Amino acid sequence: MTGTNPVEEWFARNPRRSSPEVDYGQRWTSAREPGVEWRIAWNTGTGEVYAARREDADLHVLGIARTFAEAESALQGWASHANQPGGLDWAIERTRDLTGDGELSLHLSRLRADLCELASHPEPLGRQGLSVEL
Repeated sequence: MTGTNPVEEWFARNPRRSSPEVDYGQRWTSAREPGVEWRIAWNTGTGEVYAARREDADLHVLGIARTFAEAESALQGWASHANQPGGLDWAIERTRDLTGDGELSLHLSRLRADLCELASHPEPLGRQGLSVEL
């Protein structure tokens, strides 16, 4: 799978992820990154409620809903938040009980991105050959 899109790799790692999905919208944004759009969906095969960044290959599982009713309950009222500023933050909060802490996944992703950026620009720290593996 080397050289492929990480989201495609994520789907390929579990054959159940090729199951039908319930789409909860494609224009979710965070108050911290208002110009970045995410898609939220529930996968019927795995139960994963996930947010996938539309511009690049970034995907975060927000929670696991065992049934459609559980996914619907967690995201009840989603249509009125999907295209609103900060709607993604609302969805993360609503799905928190499905996994414990969906926000943590987004923080770790940002940390990884920051560390990779740091590794690609070592001059400000005066370090050569800094590598980050996450």
